[in-house]
Amino acid sequence: ILGVILATPIVLQIQDLNLLIIILIILAALTVAFRFVNYAFFMLFLTMLIVVILDLDVAKDWQLAGTRVFHTVLGGALVVISYYLWPIWQKRSLPRRIGILLEKSISYFQTVAAAYQGQAQSAKILDLSRRQAELASDNALATVQRMRQEPKRFQGNVVGTTELILNGVSFINGVTTLRQHLQQFQPSQTLPGLDEFIEQVTKTFENLQQIQQTGINSLSMPNFTQSLHRLTDYLETIPEAQTEEIRSLTFILAELHQLTDKLKGMFAAIP
Repeated sequence: ILGVILATPIVLQIQDLNLLIIILIILAALTVAFRFVNYAFFMLFLTMLIVVILDLDVAKDWQLAGTRVFHTVLGGALVVISYYLWPIWQKRSLPRRIGILLEKSISYFQTVAAAYQGQAQSAKILDLSRRQAELASDNALATVQRMRQEPKRFQGNVVGTTELILNGVSFINGVTTLRQHLQQFQPSQTLPGLDEFIEQVTKTFENLQQIQQTGINSLSMPNFTQSLHRLTDYLETIPEAQTEEIRSLTFILAELHQLTDKLKGMFAAIP
């Protein structure tokens, strides 16, 4: 409705076709920009875009806006009625949300990890991967929050699921911290143990996905001790004069330890 209210003065007051086209381009850009960032703003700009497009070849009056408002209210009423008559409990959609969270989290980690392995990653790809992971975590959290408001007999393992998602959010934040540190990362050679660590994280997520899909928690986490020890041993061989590299690798090691803690939390909490 807000989109209709904001778009109505535009279609009623602006007569210049060229100016309307410029406004359409701006609205289209904003719609695309907010698609994976904020659903409310995405729908706001999309509604404004539709109203302006549909009004280009009709008389300038309130009829189109009124029709759009009526359709929006009618659609909302139908959604509310259908929810109470045929409720869809969040427990049914939660596994899919968690699956997407696991998928986007490992994809984001692998993208950042590839940059640490020397593979060029553009800022656009890194940002897109981050937004997708954050959107997946937001959707999963919103789903479990809605599930908390439903009758207890229709709820799943709310506590365990919430713990899993929160650890997933912390994991994503940790990957973002590593991504921001990329500019300071200038090692004198390839980091020993890093490839093994990345493989272990990937294997952990594969195990989590399998447990989540099958419901059988018979898999274990890889042992990160050896790969982290190799990185620590390398750190101790760096000459003291190379203070920047020592500081950078010390920071990275601390973040990798944090990531393993979050993975352990996810593994312990998965229903």
